[in-house]
Amino acid sequence: MKIWELFLIGFCALPFIGQAQNDKSSMGPTSPSADGSRDFRITSSVRVPLRGALFGRAKCDGEEDIYLRLIDAEASEKHQDYLTLPIRKLRPDGTIAGSFSVTGVSPRLGLMDFFVTHNGGIFGVGHGDPPVYVVSFSEGSSPPKVVRLETDHFVPYQIAVFKTGEFLVSGIHGPHNRTPYTAVFDASGKPIKTIYEPEDEDARKRAEAGEPGFRPDYMVFGNLFVVRGDVVLGSDGNAYLLRAGSTALIYVISSTGQVLRKLSVEAPSSGLTAERLQSLSGRLAIAFLQKGMNQGVIQVVDYQGRSIATIPNEDPRTYPGHMACFGSQGFAFLQTDDDKGLHINRTLPQ
Repeated sequence: MKIWELFLIGFCALPFIGQAQNDKSSMGPTSPSADGSRDFRITSSVRVPLRGALFGRAKCDGEEDIYLRLIDAEASEKHQDYLTLPIRKLRPDGTIAGSFSVTGVSPRLGLMDFFVTHNGGIFGVGHGDPPVYVVSFSEGSSPPKVVRLETDHFVPYQIAVFKTGEFLVSGIHGPHNRTPYTAVFDASGKPIKTIYEPEDEDARKRAEAGEPGFRPDYMVFGNLFVVRGDVVLGSDGNAYLLRAGSTALIYVISSTGQVLRKLSVEAPSSGLTAERLQSLSGRLAIAFLQKGMNQGVIQVVDYQGRSIATIPNEDPRTYPGHMACFGSQGFAFLQTDDDKGLHINRTLPQ
């Protein structure tokens, strides 16, 4: 295995692997305090008969079904490439509704990230053979469809799919993979527009200089500004691409690749980094996390970046790092426990 492959797997696994935690009592009511902050209150908890550690980010569709990847005992014992772990689909009631895998589709295929559309379409992005590709899954026994992106090699970390079928893919490339790369492609993989903002160039320089928060402290490869980021599709049809940092920088990008505006949301307190993003009609939930942990604060803002609520929490059942959904049923968080399996914990709607 090449060094960069070790980096990819290592980064994807840490800190996104959900560690087993002991339950604590839930926090207080969701009514806002004088400063606009709120707490979570768990309204339902569903046990799913699956065991293992969460790998990467969980996603949801418009019905609030949850899609995730788990590192179970079998995968660990067989030293399975984590990028080939199947994507599991879970209903809100915890029923296992499907499993989607790239294994056997083509040699060395593995998914760095995946995206779920409002109606449950699954699109994964990765590289191997062909170099950079998007895989789309359909229900039933139909084999996945593989689309090769017509671009030079880069390491993909985020994908979003517009309602009109275009792909937005973001990642890193260049010497030691320090340089951010973002582009919009049509459904056949042809590039529409490459996006490179002044903040991306600044991040490249800072990663090359070895600044904390930009260069990983455990490998010589990468740029944390990009690889710890996230992307969602807003109800307005635009992609919201998060660049990680103590300030959440969010590019609002159209299906034609135009950067319509940029949102800048400060961390609610020091020592936190914006690393997760979820979207609900007209609102964004940004998870600011403590370094290397799933604890932190969720900041809810509107599509202009104006604050709506600040939600701190240290209850392991509702860690911001385990945020799976922000929808009409409230937040959904995933909790893993070696003895009790996987739990889907939901809070009151926000």
